[in-house]
Amino acid sequence: MRNLSNAIVVALALFGAGQAFPRETTGVLCETGDADVAALGVSVDPAHWYAVLVTGDSMYFLVHDGLRVPGEEDARPGYDLMGWPVFSPDGSRLAFAATVGTKQRVVLDGQEGPEYDEVNWLTFSPDGQRLAYVAREKGQEFIVVDGQEGTRYDGYVGPLAFSPDGKHLVYRVSRGRDYVEEFAVLDGVEGPVYDHADDFIFSPAGLHVCYVAGRDNKHFVVLDGKEGPEYDGVWAPTFSPDGSRLAYVARKKGAYLVVSGGREGPEYDGIWEPVFSRDGSLAYAAQKGKHVFTIMDGQAKEAPACDGLMHFAFSPKGNHLVYVAAEYSKYFVVLDGKPGRKYDWIDPPAFTPDCDHLAYRATLGKKEFIVLDGQEGQKYAKVSPPVFSPDGARMYYLALDGKEICRIVERIE
Repeated sequence: MRNLSNAIVVALALFGAGQAFPRETTGVLCETGDADVAALGVSVDPAHWYAVLVTGDSMYFLVHDGLRVPGEEDARPGYDLMGWPVFSPDGSRLAFAATVGTKQRVVLDGQEGPEYDEVNWLTFSPDGQRLAYVAREKGQEFIVVDGQEGTRYDGYVGPLAFSPDGKHLVYRVSRGRDYVEEFAVLDGVEGPVYDHADDFIFSPAGLHVCYVAGRDNKHFVVLDGKEGPEYDGVWAPTFSPDGSRLAYVARKKGAYLVVSGGREGPEYDGIWEPVFSRDGSLAYAAQKGKHVFTIMDGQAKEAPACDGLMHFAFSPKGNHLVYVAAEYSKYFVVLDGKPGRKYDWIDPPAFTPDCDHLAYRATLGKKEFIVLDGQEGQKYAKVSPPVFSPDGARMYYLALDGKEICRIVERIE
């Protein structure tokens, strides 16, 4: 276990509502009283935090930077149900879906939006200045962007994707008998109708837009409106950092392969989604028989045995490769080919900005804790995923300790 003397532990009284918490201090943020804690979160900056609490009569409310939502002055004591809160990418804004009776609304920065029959797919633009979501009313669905309602459809809408500059928005519409007609809508303009449309992405500079489509049991990518070659299945498209290459997984006559820059790679029994490093190296994991491999720039290396994997990613500098593997209902992190300890659950791992350290939230039994560089931290009833200071010298997370929600700050050495 890590030596928590590295954390700056200071006993504090309840902190003032709405104030920024001292970034170098561990201490108590608020007390839960008789309420249960459903979720905890820290913004990426990490100046902001939230806690979702549930009262004994099953009413939900949010504490955001010490402020209660709904407020104490509101006639309503809470919400009948709350969706998972979403921070904007810069951490300055917070949104969630709230249910009151049979109606739902989006609550943005503590302000309630209009009521609908249902709301979902809450999506911030990369700069955090815009919020889009899908609303349903009287059997029709439509997007709401910056508070403005879009075209209504007799079907389903979503998911949504903003371009990197936040100026463009693409989403899917499903309609027709059994919703077998699907098409993309880019900046309000409807695209061709397919049997299937999904996996919408923009290139890093926002110059290209891509999605997966299907027709007559064949699937292909649609890049800037142009259909690619047909396969039995296609998924997980991704652009290289400079936007010059598109890679995706395809299924061909029972075999799986990665198509990168229009060229087909070797065939395997299974492939997990590919990722690019910052310098354009392409990596993915594949299975052949009982063996698992990681493939980087065409070079295969045998990896620890597992039943499946997820969260396959490069470090920001591209010098480390990490993923979460599953085996017999247990999960473990594999960093640069080396497996870690197995847990009941593991969240997506996160690197420090300097890429020298790796941390993740893990669950074992009824306890949650942070694992930093393979070392388990103190175990709590609940913790939030960790975030880091810009220089990577400190790690921040929230923890439920008895009836106190605490902010934990640890020096990383």
